[in-house]
Formats: sequence, C-alpha cells, structure tokens
Amino acid sequence: MSAITEEIKTSVDIVELIGRDIELKKRGNNYVGLCPFHQEKTPSFTVFPATDSFFCFGCGIGGDVYTYIMEYQGVDFPTAKRVLADMAGIGIAPGPPTARQRKMIKAAQHKRERVLLLAERIQ
Repeated sequence: MSAITEEIKTSVDIVELIGRDIELKKRGNNYVGLCPFHQEKTPSFTVFPATDSFFCFGCGIGGDVYTYIMEYQGVDFPTAKRVLADMAGIGIAPGPPTARQRKMIKAAQHKRERVLLLAERIQ
C-alpha cells in the first residue's frame, strides 16, 4: 500500500464512516449493527476499531475503509480513494482517466471535430 493510501486509511475513523450509514452499538471493544449488504433481523455486522476493519458474519463481506466504500457505494478503488481523501481533507492528484472517461473524451473530441467541419462548410 502506498504511503498516501495508508495515510488516508489511518485518517478516516472506520466507526464514524460506517456509523454514517448504519446504526452501530458498542459491544465490548467492537461495534455491531445490521449489515448494509444483505437483509437481516439480527446484527451480524461487526466493526473492529483496533484493526480498522469490518466483517459480516452473515454474508462474509469484510475489509477496511476502502472495501466499505467500494461495496457500499458500488465504486472502484480509485474512486473510493478520492472519496476517503476528501473526507480526510487530504489532497490527491487525479489518476489517469478510466476506460469510460477515455471513451467519453474521445466521443466529445469526435463531436467537436464534426461541428468544426460543419462550421467550415457553412462559411
């Protein structure tokens, strides 16, 4: 894990992060709540502040703050990193464009070229 990735991870309180989305109750050193990833009536989702991690004993999803954001918001790692960096107030340089972004840029460039060509024909 890169230094900036680790800095972001340690700057975000996992209990506070997850507690924004689900109600957590302190149980010993940990926190429990209903899992946001599947339907349940009895809490099987546990947050472990000592290891900055979470795990659901019902569906098996677990990980760190990055995994939580990726799963809960349905985003990729670079997006989760940007979201968490913003929360932590840490500036990061934008990464290379994703495949979808490259496709959109290419389409916009093509459209611009067509408009310019049509404008030349009109004159």
